Amino acid sequence: MEEKVFDFSKVKINKKITKEDIFNGTYNQVILFERYFGNTIDFKKNYTNRLRSDKTPGCKFKYKNGILKFNDWAKSKSYNVIEWVMEDYNLNYGEALNKISQDFDINNSNYNPKIQVPYEIEESHIEKIQITPKSYSKRFIDYYKDYLILPETCKEENVYCVDKLFIDGNNWYINPNELCIAYYFPDIDKIKILRPDQPKQYKWRTNVPNTYIDGLSTISSEDKNVILLKSMKDKMLIKQLGFINVLSTQMEGKFVITDETEEKLKDYNKIIWMDGDKTGKEVSEFYKNKGWNPIYFEDYFFDIFSITDPTDYTKEFKSTDLIKQLINEKIHI
Repeated sequence: MEEKVFDFSKVKINKKITKEDIFNGTYNQVILFERYFGNTIDFKKNYTNRLRSDKTPGCKFKYKNGILKFNDWAKSKSYNVIEWVMEDYNLNYGEALNKISQDFDINNSNYNPKIQVPYEIEESHIEKIQITPKSYSKRFIDYYKDYLILPETCKEENVYCVDKLFIDGNNWYINPNELCIAYYFPDIDKIKILRPDQPKQYKWRTNVPNTYIDGLSTISSEDKNVILLKSMKDKMLIKQLGFINVLSTQMEGKFVITDETEEKLKDYNKIIWMDGDKTGKEVSEFYKNKGWNPIYFEDYFFDIFSITDPTDYTKEFKSTDLIKQLINEKIHI
C-alpha cells in the first residue's frame, strides 16, 4: 500500500480539536468518517477493509456508546474516525486530530456547517439477528455450571447454544470449537449474542434496546418485591434461588430505568444490585434517591477478589448463602 504523507509544517491550528469535540455530538461523525473512508456509509451494507488485504465484504459501520465505528469482525478490530485516520495516514493521535481539524476548517469561522449536529442524535441501523440453535454442548453447560447456574434455568430463561448465526440474513462464521450463546427475549423478539472466547469489544452483539428490562412484562403482583440486576447471568442465578420478581437491565446507567418503568413499579419494594465498583455504586446511589434499595458486597470483595456482582461471587466461592442473606435483608414480607 502506498504510504501517505501529511505535511504538518503547513498547518496552523489556533485551537486543537479534541476527541470530545468529535464524539460528544457536536459534529456529524458520518460526514467526518465518509471523507476518509472514501465512500458513503450505509449501515445495512458490508464493506471490505481497504487498510488491509481484504477481498470479502464482512465489515460494518455501527454506533457503540455514541461512537461511530468501522468493525472488522474477521480481525477482531474496530476503528473510530480518529483511529482510521491514524492508520491510513501513519499518524499519531494528536496529528490525526490536527488533520481532521484542518481538512474540515473546524477552527475557522467559515467551515462547513453541515458537520455540526448539536441537537441531533444519530441513529444506526437495527440489525436483524437470527440463530440456528443446537443442543447444549459440554462447554455451554460447564460455562454456566461455573456460576452455579443449571441447564434447566437456561431453558426457562430462553438461553440457547448457537450453531449458526445470521446478521441481516448473512451467515456469520463461528469456529466449530467456539462457544456462542444467545439470549432470546420473546416479548420483543430480540436477541443478544455472547461469544465468551472473543476479545472484550467483540463479545457482545445485540439488537435489544438499551432501556429494555427483561422480566418486566411478566412481573407478578403476588409478590411486592422486585430485584433488578445488571446482567442476565445474575438474573438467572437469583431467580434460580427462588425469588419471584427478578429483572435485568441491558447495562448500568442512569437512564436505563425509564419513567414508564418507574410508574409500573411504584407499588413495589424496589431492590437494585449493580456492580460493586465505583461506577456501579454511583448508579445505585442515583436510584437510591429515587426510592430503590441498593445491595452491595463489602468493599474487600472487590479490592481482594475483584468481585462486583452475584455471579462473580458464586464463581469464586461456589456458594449462594451470602447472596440470599443480602437479598433477604432487603425483602419486605
